[in-house]
Amino acid sequence: TITDARKQVVDFSEGYYDADLLMAVKSGDNSITKFSELAGKKVGLKQGTAAASFMKSKYKANYVEFPNIDNAYLDLQAGNLDAVVHDSPNVLYYVKTAGGGKVKSTGETDSILPQKYGFALQKNSSLTPKVDAALKALRADGTYDKIYFKWFNKQPK
Repeated sequence: TITDARKQVVDFSEGYYDADLLMAVKSGDNSITKFSELAGKKVGLKQGTAAASFMKSKYKANYVEFPNIDNAYLDLQAGNLDAVVHDSPNVLYYVKTAGGGKVKSTGETDSILPQKYGFALQKNSSLTPKVDAALKALRADGTYDKIYFKWFNKQPK
């Protein structure tokens, strides 16, 4: 995500996706359907992320932070966690692929707006305006909307 702290180190393209979070739970678990139901639950997060900071400040739960989100997903499948919360596209991709039918998403998202995803580029890169121009062209001709729907299963806002 594009943050002021990260802007000190790299340049970013214009944002292309509003950052939102999604929860994964075991496929047979219907006890957690909303973020507000995480109290007292053991929840995996990726350490050092804006998502982890946001979740810890907004929802009370027993958080376990992992250096790699894949380890959190594996702990969820093993029954060591009640849920994993991470960026929506990543959760959806994991559920659809490596989750192997053992995990599902809850469907409820929460937003860490005003943060957006953007392409990180070397400071003062000559590519930054070119990437921005390409994003603008993709939006103008409708390609962005098609790609967005394919990968995020919803229309952009």
